[in-house]
Amino acid sequence: MEIMAGNIAGTICLDALKDMENVYALGTLEDLQGEIQIFNGEVSIVVLVTVLFSYLLH
Repeated sequence: MEIMAGNIAGTICLDALKDMENVYALGTLEDLQGEIQIFNGEVSIVVLVTVLFSYLLH
């Protein structure tokens, strides 16, 4: 419910979950800048990249 209240700050250290067997999770990075995927203890981080195309159009 914290997200619904506007709290999008990071609250967990991923080292606590790394290499743990049978751990599966999906969540957002701090300030919604990407997502975290954990599949059987393997942590993957997907980062949102914003590219400005206006420079290329001129």
